[in-house]
Amino acid sequence: MKLIVVDDNKSFLEAVTFFLEEKLHFNVIDKFNSGIELLDSYKLNQVDIILLDIEMPDMDGFEVAKRLLYKYHHLKIVAVTNHTDKVFLNDLISSGFKGFVPKNTVFDHMSKTLNQVYNNEYSFPNYLKIKNL
Repeated sequence: MKLIVVDDNKSFLEAVTFFLEEKLHFNVIDKFNSGIELLDSYKLNQVDIILLDIEMPDMDGFEVAKRLLYKYHHLKIVAVTNHTDKVFLNDLISSGFKGFVPKNTVFDHMSKTLNQVYNNEYSFPNYLKIKNL
């Protein structure tokens, strides 16, 4: 499985990359500190899954996902964030995310989530709520 990891927190980015490569034996083909960097990547046709931070200063993950999927319909994107109270299931799905992992449990749930998404399944925690419209 080929992955790209995007997070503005450099220490988290390095820790997750190490975990994915050394513990789970996935292939991280690139990593970025911003969504804007990701949008310019030439590796988007090579990746199986993008692990994308939701809250970044330059452009949030929702907007990045929408822009990516407009051009690259095949992409599978998994959201990560510390701010689970601000994340709603309908926002994730309408932006094109296939899965979600909270940063505080990323090492516990990453393997299961990535494998489900890779196998064309959605992977969202049960506690995510639908936003009342």
